[in-house]
Amino acid sequence: MASGYASLPVIFITDHGDVSVSVRAMKAGAFGFFTRPLHENDFLTSIRDATDFSRSVLERAEMMQTLDARYASLTAREREVMLGVVSGLLNKQVAFHLGISEVTVKAHRGRVMRKMQAHSVAELVKLAELVEKRALRTN
Repeated sequence: MASGYASLPVIFITDHGDVSVSVRAMKAGAFGFFTRPLHENDFLTSIRDATDFSRSVLERAEMMQTLDARYASLTAREREVMLGVVSGLLNKQVAFHLGISEVTVKAHRGRVMRKMQAHSVAELVKLAELVEKRALRTN
């Protein structure tokens, strides 16, 4: 369950738990492990934490889907310009490497910033890092 439903935290409740069973459950991805009788405050805290965790995972997945869509909207040339910009190259250096004019680089860079919804080069660098990490994980 843990691998197929990462956003769904599992909390175990049992009448007969021992340390080895709880360790196995936690290693398998359980969010919590309780034996009866339950301590209500601990159990409610675990549910609250599990709900917060689930919400966080789902929000991050949605944000990454949005980021993937933004990146997919870039043309091949815009991706090349983005790579140069986030690598720290000046516009004229990017232009030289791509064999295009500096004015054309500036135009592509402006479209990249709009499509990626980045308000600064620093923000674009962070977004590019997220895209790259995700690409490495899926390959």
